[in-house]
Amino acid sequence: MIIGQTLTIHKKNRSHHPAIVTEHQVISYAELYDRIHDIQRNLVFRFGTGKQRKIGIALGNSSSFIELFFAVTTLGWVAIPFDPKWSHRERELVEEECQVDLIVDNIEPIKDQEKGEFIQWTTEDETLFYIGYTSGSTGKPKGFMRHHRSWVSSFQSVEEAFNLTMNDVFYVPGPLCHSLSLFAAVHAIHMGATLYLTSTFEPKRVASLLEDKPITTMYVVPTMIQALVTLFREHDKQLKKPLTLISSGAKCSPELKDRVKKQWPSTNLIEFYGASELSFMTYLTSEEGEKKPNSVGKPFPRVELYLLDENQQEVTTKQAGTLYVRSPFVFKGYVNEPLATKEVFRGEFATVGDVAYRDEEGFITLVGREKNMIISGGLNIYPEEVEEVIKRIEEIDEVVVTSERDVYWGEKVVALIKWKEGQSLSIDVLKNHCRNELSSFKCPKAFIEVTELPYTSSGKIARKEVQKQIRGEKV
Repeated sequence: MIIGQTLTIHKKNRSHHPAIVTEHQVISYAELYDRIHDIQRNLVFRFGTGKQRKIGIALGNSSSFIELFFAVTTLGWVAIPFDPKWSHRERELVEEECQVDLIVDNIEPIKDQEKGEFIQWTTEDETLFYIGYTSGSTGKPKGFMRHHRSWVSSFQSVEEAFNLTMNDVFYVPGPLCHSLSLFAAVHAIHMGATLYLTSTFEPKRVASLLEDKPITTMYVVPTMIQALVTLFREHDKQLKKPLTLISSGAKCSPELKDRVKKQWPSTNLIEFYGASELSFMTYLTSEEGEKKPNSVGKPFPRVELYLLDENQQEVTTKQAGTLYVRSPFVFKGYVNEPLATKEVFRGEFATVGDVAYRDEEGFITLVGREKNMIISGGLNIYPEEVEEVIKRIEEIDEVVVTSERDVYWGEKVVALIKWKEGQSLSIDVLKNHCRNELSSFKCPKAFIEVTELPYTSSGKIARKEVQKQIRGEKV
């Protein structure tokens, strides 16, 4: 099966069922089918059918984005979402690297009014259908390629793990140019559910939709959850209706989980851990999260995880090792980067260099990422582990741990601290907290207070930029 192959079935069996709901319109499955077909006819008229084409999508969060995406993929072509936050240089680099045939930033010129049968060529499930780009902290974003099978097979596992059906109503408030939101949106339409879209993430607007509309499932990142539950708390309100909240991109702090439980008492918060290259790897339910707050959960259905040492031998329980995955969800490779692709694959196994350990009950806990590892005094330190400890201090808004060159230690651990508005603590309190929670060699040798931290376009800390700033290198 390929992405969008189910649309013909949905037109027949769910013709009047809402497919996409935006701030301005409701589009049924019959209407969506016809809109996608209109776009297909125009694309085929322009390019013919003899070659797989690559279409850049620069439409923002809209029904037109979804229509064009499905028109492209069901033709057996390749869709490439363009991030509006890219610089002109980054956009040009992506155009050149992918050899893009067309970039669509206005859907109207490629629509016509003729109707007909749904155009769908014979496309194998191993055919490339999507090129996404990671939000690199510096330089050119890195393109990752996906074939149909990697997403269609993961749809099945997600439905099983999260207990989702076509009767659910999805809301995707994040940008569709990012793989988390795009996957959720495409999955909703592929399975015949209803998808709510808004042009931007505005907490007040999102809160209103959650209260007033029949939304059952929402894909988010922790920063979105934080903004929403803070808004509900400030207005002394609760969201009492059932909601499945699916979060990824980072771990939710215990404090944030407590706030969700208080402000949204009927919400089922599910966290999952994945990577652009490897897709879904583990997930953690609300109940499991209470027992294992630092874990990322157990493997997804159809996913095998292995923790290996430097000799490629499996480590024992509670021992850290590099995490390898074997699943049908993994990507096809990086665009024009065979060496980087080779680093990910080890035969039928794949890794992005995450380091983790498994406890006696099979739960996985991340320690850090190999490429972020700090070597201080000959000892290995993962900044993510130190950050998780420091984040437990309630007064801290954000923290990033990096290293600074040191004559004695080689590298010394440095923590950049951003306080919550109007709050702060002494450096001695920070040091004592770390000494109580960490081995002495992992404790930061210096704490630097900052008012802002650099972020990637997907809202993650730009570690390379932070490290260059600390080391006095050119950013």
